[in-house]
Amino acid sequence: SVTLSEGIASIGADAFVGCTQLASISIPASATTLAAPLCTGSTSLTEIIVASGNPNYASENGILFDKGKATLLEYPAGKIGASPALPSTLTTIAAGAMNGCKLTTITFPASVTAIGTNAFLNCTKLTSAPLPTNLITLGDSAFKGCSTLASATVIPSTLTSFGQGAFENCSALTTLTLSPGLAVLGERAFYGCAALASVSVPSSLASIPNETFYGCSNMLSLTLAEGVTSLGQFSFAGCSKLPSVSLPSSIRTLSHNTFSSCSSLVSVSGLQNATSLGNGLFSGCSKLTTLTLPPSLTSIPASMFSGCAALTSLTIPESVTLLNDSSFSHCTSLASITLPASATAYGMSVFLGCSSLTSVNIPTGATAIEYNMFSGCTALQTLTIPPTVQTIRNSAFADCASLASLSIPSSVTAIGTYAFQGCTALPSLSIPNSVTSIGSYALSGCENLTSVSLSSAITAIPEGLFYNCLLLSSVTIPDGVTSIGNSAFFQCTALSSITIPTSVTSIGNNAFTSCSELVYAEFLGAAPTMGSSVFHFVKSGFKVRYHLGAPSFPDTGTSPSTWSGYSTIVVTPTSMETFRYEQSLDFFGTDDFTSPAGDNIPNIVKYASNMLGTDPGQADTVDAPNASTLAAGGVAGIPSAEVETSTGKLLFTFIRRKTSTNPGITYAVQFSDTLASDSWATNPSATETTADLAPAHPDFECVELTDSSASPSRRFARLKISVP
Repeated sequence: SVTLSEGIASIGADAFVGCTQLASISIPASATTLAAPLCTGSTSLTEIIVASGNPNYASENGILFDKGKATLLEYPAGKIGASPALPSTLTTIAAGAMNGCKLTTITFPASVTAIGTNAFLNCTKLTSAPLPTNLITLGDSAFKGCSTLASATVIPSTLTSFGQGAFENCSALTTLTLSPGLAVLGERAFYGCAALASVSVPSSLASIPNETFYGCSNMLSLTLAEGVTSLGQFSFAGCSKLPSVSLPSSIRTLSHNTFSSCSSLVSVSGLQNATSLGNGLFSGCSKLTTLTLPPSLTSIPASMFSGCAALTSLTIPESVTLLNDSSFSHCTSLASITLPASATAYGMSVFLGCSSLTSVNIPTGATAIEYNMFSGCTALQTLTIPPTVQTIRNSAFADCASLASLSIPSSVTAIGTYAFQGCTALPSLSIPNSVTSIGSYALSGCENLTSVSLSSAITAIPEGLFYNCLLLSSVTIPDGVTSIGNSAFFQCTALSSITIPTSVTSIGNNAFTSCSELVYAEFLGAAPTMGSSVFHFVKSGFKVRYHLGAPSFPDTGTSPSTWSGYSTIVVTPTSMETFRYEQSLDFFGTDDFTSPAGDNIPNIVKYASNMLGTDPGQADTVDAPNASTLAAGGVAGIPSAEVETSTGKLLFTFIRRKTSTNPGITYAVQFSDTLASDSWATNPSATETTADLAPAHPDFECVELTDSSASPSRRFARLKISVP
């Protein structure tokens, strides 16, 4: 015990806190200033005694009051059992006055109008505390944590101020009466009142604040009277036994997650009267099967039906234009849904994990298949992408294991990472030439994909694009691709060969690792920069094939060699490749139209017209001048023209390569009467004859083309040679 000496004028708040054995405090008459409580939570304190001469404070039954006994300042926490009768003058229970006390019941005199913040906080022995009928103010957390408070609680209509969490975690509270005329409740007022079985909200209470009945996990009945217009965020969330809800016609607003995780909720009626719906409204309502959406609804809020595993169908109003993030994610029984023509905008993961969804329409006007939009829709078999879609975003169709066909429209310009990952039923896919970028691993794990047509506009094969595409047997890498990313074709076990176009300058690590049937890779151009283990674990005897004279490959003619650790073989060269190689010209043909000899005859013309060699009309190399005109009976030379004396027709003679040795060069004889640039044209009626040259020139033939009619006063002819 402590007896304070006369002369002490003030005592601070919690002056005796931590005095765990203190049972009694005696306060002198001189102590005119107290900051109660003096000893918060001390379960040994059973009495506070105030000297009778104190002008500001008094005590009764060991309880501390102000002098007029209008305010109860501190109830000793160690005082066990029912509260003694309180004075009829009492109007206020001060903040924290009974915090942590051991009393079991309390009866308030009718004079009490205010119960302060934390007044009965964590009074875990309190079983009954009927509120005074004239109560005006109930402070924050007033009865919070009174875990044995079980008797009927009537909330009087006189309340004008209702604090947050007033009855929070009163887990034994089974019944509750909200008096008619009650106009206010505080946020979290009955949060965690797990034993509360029924609630009836009067018409006077227009708004239910946020989290008011959150976690009332045994609530079986909810009655909302006409006049209720708004339900706050999480106001009934976690009421896991609530089977149904009937909303009054006055309802207008349901805020975020109002009924989220109400896992027994089967039906909701009256929702069509609402004008504002919040995100996550019914998320986690795993038994919800029936409701009607408001006809004026313009968007489905984010996560509104997320996790509604029993929802099989839903009619979406024609007014809806937007489906927000995860609005139907993990609705695992949703088999089909019809989107109105107006619904052209979507958030992320709208149908994520809807594992029973077999069909859905995407209205024309949509511009993107959004992130994870159909990810995990394992029953989805087909889907039509409208011609307005420009982007297929990351993981849009990931793990759609039943998707057997899909047509990508030419409006699409970009495909995101993992877009089609794990689409194991997809046998083929055509990516239109409008697509300029494809994200990494976009087609990874498409185990039954046998063929794919890539856009000619892409410049990279990204990392892991075909990772684990086990049945992919052939793919054409478009010209223009400059890089092949890490693991791009990893474990494509049916791929037997691959052709690397001239545009490729780099190949990443493990690009073709574990392509166990890969026999060769043919490089059409210069050797690219190589990462590590590019062709690791491929078929025994694998060869790198390259073309004669290709830069950075071994310059060994046609002899086998090694490059970058792989056995190589030179592809049987075309005559043009041999020509460039033997004449030391650029592999890629940049020297074809130059004339190093200064004779104005391009190298390619000399190649095409048999002008290299040692016979008449030929020169040893392209560096030697040679402007010889083809002579009668000759084997080489630039074309000749003459007028036949018997017919007056123009005869044009030239040498060309036979088809068997022609790598794609075309020869076209054109005629003109004026030499004007737009006057040149071929003559389909001209007569062509061919003749083999001497045996020493088996790859060439002599061509004579006779004009179809006698020449006018002027007639010109030219030979146009085109190179692939």
